Amino acid sequence: MSEEFRSRVEVSIYGGGDAGYIEYLQDIAKEMPDCHVAFMGKYNAKNDLVNIFSQIDAVVIPSIWPETFGMVVEEALASHVPVICTRIGGLQEHFFDNIQGRLFDIKETGQLADIIQEMLENPMMVSSWQRNIRQPRLCSEFIADVDNLYRQTCDLPAAIEANYHSSPIEDK
Repeated sequence: MSEEFRSRVEVSIYGGGDAGYIEYLQDIAKEMPDCHVAFMGKYNAKNDLVNIFSQIDAVVIPSIWPETFGMVVEEALASHVPVICTRIGGLQEHFFDNIQGRLFDIKETGQLADIIQEMLENPMMVSSWQRNIRQPRLCSEFIADVDNLYRQTCDLPAAIEANYHSSPIEDK
């Protein structure tokens, strides 16, 4: 990413973690004085998320772990904030690439920089992503779907058995 574009990007890093790792990230940020990087620390999801999401253009989730369910993705989408995340695990299953955000390969660090530069060159892209975001399903709806699927699966042997006994082949 060019120096011109780096100077236009503001990065706010939220969350806690290992103090040594945070210090390592802060050292990297110091080596790039033309970048605006702020370490915001821990936040309270219940009290702070609405305010945080109201101040950002997109959420970047550079996860290296194949998470099965990305709650932060759902939280961002519920606030109509586009998501940029790694193409790994369950994170990528919550939205459509280049429709409500973007996906990138974790081993291709240049892809994230390219996406951010594209956002700077084409601000309407973010607006388009925001317009395409639909309200995520409620947790209760998700649970009901899983429950129904479970019930159908449990009833499957009985349904097969019922159909087997009423087969016209048996009547012969």
